[in-house]
Amino acid sequence: MYILCLDTDPRQARRMREAIRRSGCPAHAAAHVEAAISRLRENDDCLMILNTLLPWTEISPLLDILQRKHCPVLFLSRSPENANHLRALYHGICEV
Repeated sequence: MYILCLDTDPRQARRMREAIRRSGCPAHAAAHVEAAISRLRENDDCLMILNTLLPWTEISPLLDILQRKHCPVLFLSRSPENANHLRALYHGICEV
């Protein structure tokens, strides 16, 4: 299993990747959804880390793939104001 970090800020994605690698886990970084989807096609077994500020319309196809492959997803945010956005993402994914 590896960890895949997706953040539209390439520097932030690389920082996450390097911190995870220093802890001994294999990790990859993606700066856009298409790169993350491409990586998932190469290897299914991953934990996905997503920035909560990514627009739903952009990440929806990625989340569909992750759900079909039963990959866990970890949402990260620096802002407590993102709670409602995160709840909406969760409800959309799980169809709750």
